[in-house]
Amino acid sequence: MTPPISRRTVLAAGAAALPLGWAAAAPADASAPGWRRSPLPELGDGFLVQGAATHRGAWASGWRLAKPRQILLHWDGREWKRVDVPDDDRGSGLCVAAVRRELWVISYESPMTSHWDGSAWRTVRLPGSFVANKLSASPDGTVLAVAADREEPDLRSAVMRWEGDQWVELRIPMPEKATPERVAVRTSRDIWVTGSAPDPEVTYRPFTIHWDGRRWKEARTTPTTYRYFTDICPVSSRLAWGLRRDFDHATLLRWTGGDWEEFPLPQDFPCYGQSVLDDGRGGVWVGGGESRGNTGYLHFRNGRITILKGSALAEDERAWVCDLVRAPGSRTIWSIGYTGLKDHGPTRPLVERLY
Repeated sequence: MTPPISRRTVLAAGAAALPLGWAAAAPADASAPGWRRSPLPELGDGFLVQGAATHRGAWASGWRLAKPRQILLHWDGREWKRVDVPDDDRGSGLCVAAVRRELWVISYESPMTSHWDGSAWRTVRLPGSFVANKLSASPDGTVLAVAADREEPDLRSAVMRWEGDQWVELRIPMPEKATPERVAVRTSRDIWVTGSAPDPEVTYRPFTIHWDGRRWKEARTTPTTYRYFTDICPVSSRLAWGLRRDFDHATLLRWTGGDWEEFPLPQDFPCYGQSVLDDGRGGVWVGGGESRGNTGYLHFRNGRITILKGSALAEDERAWVCDLVRAPGSRTIWSIGYTGLKDHGPTRPLVERLY
């Protein structure tokens, strides 16, 4: 039985009539799903910032304020357990990507990456003076990372591809002086790279470029002074969702083969543009940021928005949802993030599950 949840439902007026966003409120759907907090091992003060999921389980990664600093958790189907990572005091946090029995882990500000091949860990260094900060992997074994060259004055960034036992820089025809900042991989023939590029009108503009197995092609969006998409979720070769933070609100974007179509989200939804994920049923979830009193989520399907509250928090406590993950072919969705006070005080890792 789904527990009662608070929500506010809003109907979109349709893509052709959306210059300002959304139409009047509509009755809530009593069959809507609910989010529940998942018990975690004792971790102390810390953050969870990224997750990954396969048919073998789920992963969550982040860092603690005390040593050992790195956090890597694994869901084995029954409970979350902490996993030891080689040299787990390097860098300031972990990002993780998983494919079947394999796992890739990077540490922010470190040139070293860790690869679990199903039986043992192996440490692999990135080329030159690069340090990685983002990871993405697909079920077919395609693994990409975004890395920055820490020895160049302008911190040149590049996209790296895992080639069996090493990282190799991937040459991508990006806009002039562009900086890649995120990568999303669905298959070897469906890859997205997004970042920022200089623009004389808005200083920087976000760019997105798509690989369809034959060529790279840029998908354009409205220029904005916020420098990049915060997330992209490829669903098929002709459908992808994006999320962009626009100062006081977030914008949901949909790609169907041409340029991005924009759907501004309600300004009162506490979203800092962290994560967007398809729900496996034709809709998408957006994770809330700085939700007060409860974790917060937004669901969009067929032009309809539903805002839902997850697990309850203390009155002065806030929650940040940093990542949403779902195993391919599964409808189980995990929410990865942390809770804490707005300006000070301890932070606690958070995982929720959609039922």
